[in-house]
Amino acid sequence: MANPQLQNGYIKIANKLFEALCHIRINGEARQVLDTIIRKTYGFNKKEDRISLSQFCLSTGLRRPTICRAINKLEKMNLIIITQKDNDKEDRKATVFRFNKDFDTWEALPKKITNIGRFLEGRKSIDDLKKIIRKRDNNCCIVCGYDGNLAKETLPVHHIDLNELNNKEDNLITVCRSCHGKGHTNNEEIKIKYKNLITQKDNITQKDNITQKDNASLPKKGHTKDTITKDNSGVAAPEPPNSQFQEIVDFYCNAYKEQTGVSYVFGGSDGKAIKNALNQIKITPQEIKSILRWYLQRPDFSKFPTIKSALSYHFINVYRAQEENSDD
Repeated sequence: MANPQLQNGYIKIANKLFEALCHIRINGEARQVLDTIIRKTYGFNKKEDRISLSQFCLSTGLRRPTICRAINKLEKMNLIIITQKDNDKEDRKATVFRFNKDFDTWEALPKKITNIGRFLEGRKSIDDLKKIIRKRDNNCCIVCGYDGNLAKETLPVHHIDLNELNNKEDNLITVCRSCHGKGHTNNEEIKIKYKNLITQKDNITQKDNITQKDNASLPKKGHTKDTITKDNSGVAAPEPPNSQFQEIVDFYCNAYKEQTGVSYVFGGSDGKAIKNALNQIKITPQEIKSILRWYLQRPDFSKFPTIKSALSYHFINVYRAQEENSDD
């Protein structure tokens, strides 16, 4: 049975300040982080303290992305003050936290923000919206190309502007857990980078839609009674094999074995990626081979050694950007 005693340590806090905390609505995760800041400062008779994310994790049991979201929320509510100060031990700046005791400047967040995990403006479930975004991005991290399907993992959906109420599709992006944590550093450069990535992907998607509309006006290429050739048994002759498709598969399998020494296991998702590149994005077989050859030389190739990863929107954009820079 727990039996804490004052002689083992206590936190000195003014009654008015504590009553003000009782009066303001703070969600559970943000309150855990705030209590940690109070413990690390007032608990040691200090006004401010350098607190690392690992310390927050140890104190609250929460994960880093959750802690970053809670810190951003507390800063918006003006409950804490964050400053960057020189670190004596390292070259980089240290993050210093201070509890803002001027409770007249505190700003309570609207009540609906606590329900954002369950409802989106009373119309659509946020979970359904996340499924739409993951499907749009093929459940792959738009930033680093990590394929959640290979790991059988459902990837997080990130708000680029860190505003949980802004659920427009152009503000949502699928990322891996590592890139998700980086996205919550409140760094403007990272926000711009993430915004540009989703814009690049939208540009490719728009080109695909235009191509599909143009193709819709053309006559269908399916079998008709005039085009089907029948043998004596009356069965339609099979379509000829796609030589371009097989050529790309053979090229990657041979290059993969030459580099790793083992045979490549071709999967159904690889076939879909090749067909998408050929038929939807309209990449020539020669350019696809160039992308695959370039991808095999990447240092992170061994993490995602699949055709599907190589032909993802992210790596296609990276390859084309590098090619444009080399031409300049």
